[in-house]
Amino acid sequence: MSATASVLSCCAWLALGHGTTQEPQPRTYIGALAFDDRRFEIGLRFDAPESAPRVDLVSCWWLDAPVEGFAREGQRISFRLPLELGACEAEFAGERLEGHALLADGRRASLSLGASPAPLVRSEDFALEVEGAELAGTLGLPAGPGPFPALVFVHGGGDASRANPATRFLSEYLPRFGIACLVCDKRGCGESSGSWKTIDFETTADDVVRQVRALRKNPAIQAEHIGLYAGSQGCWVAPLAAAREPAIRFLVQHSGPLVSPYEADAYAIASSLRAKGLEEAVMPVAELWRLECQALREGVAPARFQPLLAAIADARKQPWFAAAPYEATPEGNWWLGWYGPLLDHDPLPTLRALAQPMLWLFGANDTQSDPVRNAELVAELARAGKPYDVHVFPNAGHGIMGPVDRSGHDRGPLAAAPGYFELLTGWILRQSR
Repeated sequence: MSATASVLSCCAWLALGHGTTQEPQPRTYIGALAFDDRRFEIGLRFDAPESAPRVDLVSCWWLDAPVEGFAREGQRISFRLPLELGACEAEFAGERLEGHALLADGRRASLSLGASPAPLVRSEDFALEVEGAELAGTLGLPAGPGPFPALVFVHGGGDASRANPATRFLSEYLPRFGIACLVCDKRGCGESSGSWKTIDFETTADDVVRQVRALRKNPAIQAEHIGLYAGSQGCWVAPLAAAREPAIRFLVQHSGPLVSPYEADAYAIASSLRAKGLEEAVMPVAELWRLECQALREGVAPARFQPLLAAIADARKQPWFAAAPYEATPEGNWWLGWYGPLLDHDPLPTLRALAQPMLWLFGANDTQSDPVRNAELVAELARAGKPYDVHVFPNAGHGIMGPVDRSGHDRGPLAAAPGYFELLTGWILRQSR
């Protein structure tokens, strides 16, 4: 059993007996799928002996998901895991459930689970008025009265709501380790009003500060042990919030850029072209991107910026253009008003002024944010005395996940890099002490 599974079974699971009454008792089994050199954390919960189980795929950031094609004959069961992960066959043997899974790429994995107590996690609805909007969220809490250390989740780019299993994952997973976690729908997503497309990083940081201050008033929360968990774009926001609210005591920065959005996106564009085998397009497209952003700096719609339009006209004559077409963003597009004011945001001055401990997590194969450059900048800040820890996971991308399928990132489900959750929970608990 992995270190994480051991903690779950020892610290956060309630023992349930087999029971011989007329009302069947729920049964929970925890263990792992093992294949190659990996252990893929998994849990199954049976609400009744003949019912299809619900499954926890912690490694996929997915909890309480339904299985498909469940069948049972005596002590033998079969089912298909969600996310097209594979098909399982197993047999009950006392307090254990042993079997195998056939993964999507044809590999055979062993399945070994043991009867274990069920997770004790509760949740509360959360609502908060912010400037120009109302945020709706869920506060995940461990069992018991508390108070507990807590994290506030800071979203990355794009739409995001609690309806996404990966978004709500932390609010349901971290409480198993005694850590409360608040996840709100982004403005304009889920049940939150307003629109994230009309606000800047500063306003988003204010939203985060208000969430922290609301948590400090909650008797179930340790007011002096509140941190932030930020992902991707949210890592520009989290330091701004920490600079305004000293009650934010630590930060987890997941795939967070330490450069401007302009530089980060230039890297992402180049990575995308290289992934398509279009190395010859990297430099000319970088120049088009520079001109597009220069138009924004000058307050001109790119579709009306003559230097950009002339460069696009020249690029159309090149052999690579058909495979990597570039069009100027049209006037009136919402992105222009949102991206223009923040494209040159530099996070380093804020980071240099902060004293809070930070855990920086990167995937070595990240194609959206340069892991080498970012890790170098974290190391420079650490040498200057900042209490920063940094970890770069091999064979992992922007989500710090890698493919389960041997063929690569373009097929099959992705799973968290080995050791990710052990490192995350251990670091948070150390800060909370």
